[in-house]
Amino acid sequence: MGQVRVLVVDPSTRNQLVLQESLVKQEFEVLSVSSGTEALRMIPDLQPDVILAEARFPDMSAEEFLQRLGAAPDRFDPTVLFLTKDPSPDERERWLRLGAKDVMNKPMYVSEIAARIRMVLARREKALAQAKPATAHPEKTEEVPLVELIEQLAAERKTAVLHVRNVAGQRGEIGLQDGAVTYARLDGLQGEKAAYTMLGWESPSVEVVDEEPPGANISISTLGLVLEAVRWSERKRELEERLPARHGHYRLTSRYRRMPQDASLAPDVRRFLALLDGSRSLDQILAASPYDELTTLERLVKMVDRGVAEVVPGPEVETAPLPEVEPAPAPTVPVGEELPPKEVPVAEPHVEAPSEPEIGETIPTELPEEPELLEEPIARPEKTVERVEVRKPKLLPEQLPEQWLLFVGSEKAGRRDLLEALSSTDLLARSLTAGQAKIDVELGVLSNQIGLLGLDTTHVVDPLLRKLVPHVLGAVLLVPANDRRRWEYMAYLYQVLREQITGPIVVAVTGVEPSNLASLRILKELLHLDRGDRLLLLEREPSEELRHALQEEFSASRT
Repeated sequence: MGQVRVLVVDPSTRNQLVLQESLVKQEFEVLSVSSGTEALRMIPDLQPDVILAEARFPDMSAEEFLQRLGAAPDRFDPTVLFLTKDPSPDERERWLRLGAKDVMNKPMYVSEIAARIRMVLARREKALAQAKPATAHPEKTEEVPLVELIEQLAAERKTAVLHVRNVAGQRGEIGLQDGAVTYARLDGLQGEKAAYTMLGWESPSVEVVDEEPPGANISISTLGLVLEAVRWSERKRELEERLPARHGHYRLTSRYRRMPQDASLAPDVRRFLALLDGSRSLDQILAASPYDELTTLERLVKMVDRGVAEVVPGPEVETAPLPEVEPAPAPTVPVGEELPPKEVPVAEPHVEAPSEPEIGETIPTELPEEPELLEEPIARPEKTVERVEVRKPKLLPEQLPEQWLLFVGSEKAGRRDLLEALSSTDLLARSLTAGQAKIDVELGVLSNQIGLLGLDTTHVVDPLLRKLVPHVLGAVLLVPANDRRRWEYMAYLYQVLREQITGPIVVAVTGVEPSNLASLRILKELLHLDRGDRLLLLEREPSEELRHALQEEFSASRT
């Protein structure tokens, strides 16, 4: 197939522009209209390969659009994909039955939309090439990617259990009921985390058994599950890149063995530490860990950064950098690698000090289920007390702010540094629950009335935003001036925030210099800022410029 022609149907001019500019960069040919009537009139002449439509047409229902498209004389047969917010199961079923090939839930990254378009078209080409009626899936389907197989079974509304095995021999199950993934199990993992792990496996073998799933432990939609699995895999790759080696064996260092050992460590922590004996590779640690893959990687990265875990030296990791084993304020970082995120000061569990206030109804959150790994032994040195006595953390006030600023940005955009500069207290790390996932955030205080809630760009998900909206006064979106490749994505992220948040949004561009000042007009065109939102260029004193702008913007918005 040559260049794919996409017809975007959306009443929002901003959505049209974002999709058009973004999909063109994904090498699609894109045209756009505002209504179903316009689309039906133009389809015979345009002959698009794909119709990407907001299902809430301003002039007709989605059902009417599909029926009129199918009943047109000498009709062209494009692939219809709907992109809309919170479609109900009944709507999804009706649209698929009437001919839609996919129903996607807003908000969604443009790169994911492009991937879905390619996937649906590839499936269609494959079906046409076979030129025969669809048959039941074979019992063993080793050649079919797991995500694609699940989508095929979902489209056919199948009830089945997939027995999945990876190259390391791990086995798990994924169950579908009437085409919806409702069950997943892998060793000690259940539900979404088990599904995310299996969907991230490379070239697993799959056996499809026509039987009822043994239970139901997944609450999100199948599409949401697939998309979250993509984000899960991206986060996993990011963490693996921060480790010194993938194929080397990991062990605890002498620095860890010199620490006071705590007999009250949870059994899961002990099981995890026992894996770091120098005989296991990263893949083996992930397979045997009592935690899911992301939690395991996050803990291992933290331990390597602190110098309490290392790669066993050997021929296969001869160039792998090893952390310092001598006690030091910060671990040694090899040249060319980024510094790990700064540790957030927390109250020492055994030092008499005012306890941190619990975050209750003001911001919904949960404390971690167990203490951070190795936090307690590190926090109780026996002789080197002078380093600990110098500084006491500034705790959050007893009375937490009632409203919060959502502070969205990556580490490269300076999120954590700006939060630390703006906050009148030390930052506090917490995990917020979004659906079945837990997302790390940073909490600080801008003023007595306004708190700061820091969030990485990769963690902007619809369930979390819906949960925070009643407490969010507005948002700050950090955009790096020197990373033009991410501008398109940041423009889409602005749109996602704009659809959810009623207060003002400040788009703060970090790292602005004379050399990149002229090109920022492109960013402004991509953003299409709503009236009332603001583009702020941070140059010489970014934290002071931002503090002044926030006080001006949000003190006015409260009156």
